[in-house]
Amino acid sequence: MNKIFFNDGEPLYGRNTASFTLKPFKVSLLKQILSELKPNYTPEDLLALWTVTGGVARYVNMMTGAKALTRKQMVNAIFSPGSSYLPEGRAILAEEFGPDYGIYFTILSAIASGATTTAELKNLTGVDVNGYLTKLEEQYQLVSKKQPVFGKPTGKNCHYQIDDCFFRFWFRFVFRYRGYI
Repeated sequence: MNKIFFNDGEPLYGRNTASFTLKPFKVSLLKQILSELKPNYTPEDLLALWTVTGGVARYVNMMTGAKALTRKQMVNAIFSPGSSYLPEGRAILAEEFGPDYGIYFTILSAIASGATTTAELKNLTGVDVNGYLTKLEEQYQLVSKKQPVFGKPTGKNCHYQIDDCFFRFWFRFVFRYRGYI
């Protein structure tokens, strides 16, 4: 959607009359969903559902549709060969970022692996990442900048983190360990 309405090279650029951001389900709604489908769910099951879906309706539907309502069932559903969850992160980024998706993918993967400063990210990618990080932060709300507790408010010693729960989980666990599946 960002590409269609906010990229000045697209035919619908500037023609939207309103826009809104879909937010993930709150934990209270996930509790309600779990209690209806599995009344004896455990707090561990709720935590697993939040962790693997990030509260995103599509992924909650994937888990509930697969009858994956316990932590173990969710892990099995995600990491089984042929799971639609496995290529999901790459597919979303490729669709959203088009030919530049490789750079965004590398940046997000590096952040998930612990390279969180601009200098570390620049060294890993070999490109000036400032523009990409700004876009990931401001336009897509996928990452955020965190200032050290005793750092200067205007200092450049900030660290980036992935804010989107789905991508945080996908890069840390699914993408990282895909070779074991």
